[in-house]
Amino acid sequence: MTALQTERPDSSIDTVLVSSLREGWERSERIIREMFDASVSFGEPAARVVDTLEVHAGSMAVAMEFSGPRSGLGLLAVSRATARGLVASMLGCTETDDAVLPMLAPAVLELGNVVLNAIIGDVGERLSEQYRFEVPTSLAPSLLRSHEARADMSGLLNGRIAIGGQPPAELVVAVVLHADRVR
Repeated sequence: MTALQTERPDSSIDTVLVSSLREGWERSERIIREMFDASVSFGEPAARVVDTLEVHAGSMAVAMEFSGPRSGLGLLAVSRATARGLVASMLGCTETDDAVLPMLAPAVLELGNVVLNAIIGDVGERLSEQYRFEVPTSLAPSLLRSHEARADMSGLLNGRIAIGGQPPAELVVAVVLHADRVR
């Protein structure tokens, strides 16, 4: 889904970003569990600061821009197969059920909304900053390139999610931060 190119040395803002990725991930798990009143397991994430992000063509990706003292982009990406499995477990049906396909995009958007709000909100809390969140949308590759070109730093989290007893599936979350305002 997202490829790690190079890692960066630690700094205080790097520590905030990595800590926020982990804490927001844990907060997201609690919210999703309550939303679906189901068995949910997010697994232990691997979070780090990176220089370059890349979303693979076969992924379903959600982007959420934010602005404030820092602006940036939150990104959640899952494979189509992972999205089908998540939707099927949420609906209590099989991945081949006719109800799954029309729900793929809305389900991934909502998952992105919950996870990205939790993570970016945690960044703001740790930095004592308030952000204005845009409505999550499907990611356009040009949007990622635009934010990455201005990035002061990018954080990447590789995690696993299992809902309703399904086997864990991989998803990737990234946050791109820059000091200039988007708008």
